[in-house]
Order: sequence, then structure tokens, then C-alpha cells
Amino acid sequence: MARAAAAVTPGRLEGYVERVENAWQVIGWALDLENPALPVLLEVCAEGQVLGSVLACEHRLDLEQAGKGSGRCEFRFTAPARLTAEMLARLSVRRAADGAALARAEAIPETHARRLRLVV
Repeated sequence: MARAAAAVTPGRLEGYVERVENAWQVIGWALDLENPALPVLLEVCAEGQVLGSVLACEHRLDLEQAGKGSGRCEFRFTAPARLTAEMLARLSVRRAADGAALARAEAIPETHARRLRLVV
């Protein structure tokens, strides 16, 4: 995958970290506006360390209907360990190619919003 992406210049990044479920799973979406047919490789970070990577390539009908490429831009990252309150306070999701960060969705319920103060 890295070789395939090496020939592509990243475009403007759009997307959000939408929610965290059960302190294990980070969910959202990401779309490269100049390369909408290509999935976006993301890194999930907490406390300054990369926890892992995830490909934003799952289909969501609401994203397709909103004109977000073909709608294949959702990601669901399962953390290798339970995300503590400290980790959630410094959680960030960024594009692996250039470090461009995703913002927090305004629609996240307050219980999640307090935990999702993204470092950008």
C-alpha cells in the first residue's frame, strides 16, 4: 500500500473523528478531496505515540448521499489496549502521508466531546 500511495500527492483532507465506543474503538471518516477514489491511511495517536493505523475505506450510505466520494471513507480503529481518560484527552487521528489531522465532529455527544480534545 505504501508503494501505491508513494506516487500520489495528498490533497486537502476532509473528515472527522466522530466518536469513541467503549474506550476501545475510534470511529470517523476521512476523504482526500483531490483523490476521492483512494482510501486514506490514518494513524491513531495518543500521548504522542502512534497506537496503530487504519484505512478509511468502509462504505457508509450517508457519506455517499452527502457527496463524499463513493461513500467508502469510514474508518473503525480498534485500539490494542483500553483507552484511558488520559489517552482520550490527547487522542489525535492524522493522515499517515503528511500528518494532516482530522477534527472532532461537532455532533459528538458531550460525554464523548470531553474526552476527544484533539491535538492538532
